Amino acid sequence: LIALGFTLLNMPVQMVMTHQVALLVEIGHAKGAVASLVALMGLASIGGKMGWGWLSDRWWLECTYLAGIGLFVAAVALLLAVGPDSTAWLLAGYAVTIGIGYAVSPALTPILSSRFFAGPCFGTIFGTLSMIHNSAGSLGVWLAGHVHDLTGTYRPALIGGIGSAIAALIVVWLAAPRRAPGR
Repeated sequence: LIALGFTLLNMPVQMVMTHQVALLVEIGHAKGAVASLVALMGLASIGGKMGWGWLSDRWWLECTYLAGIGLFVAAVALLLAVGPDSTAWLLAGYAVTIGIGYAVSPALTPILSSRFFAGPCFGTIFGTLSMIHNSAGSLGVWLAGHVHDLTGTYRPALIGGIGSAIAALIVVWLAAPRRAPGR
């Protein structure tokens, strides 16, 4: 279940991270403005990674992970709302939200893995999980490009990405032992 949960989240995360620039330029935003958004997203992700780690030390780890997935889903919904005439505030809101939301995956995947698989074989298990979920990320990138080539739009891929992230939320919740912080 945990491998499936990580896979279902990493597919849309990598899809959005790879295709967001092409999508925004395709719908009419200037390349320089889009580059600024990517920079803002990167800055937000630094705070997101530190924040998710800090929060997971003080709140239930599983709930922190689920909150991050929820923020990622909200960011993808914002991206779906972006059009050629979108305001700078909507675009900046998207960049900050995606930066913080996607950051839950790289920040908490190792921590959640150690919660489930602590012990002498953790390195092998985590390496295997990483191979699986990173391969799935590559598949998500390819699928989004293929969907775009077939339909001329990223919309179906983004909607599928939201569904995949929500499925990840459900699967991780089903797998999670839901232990209080420090236990």
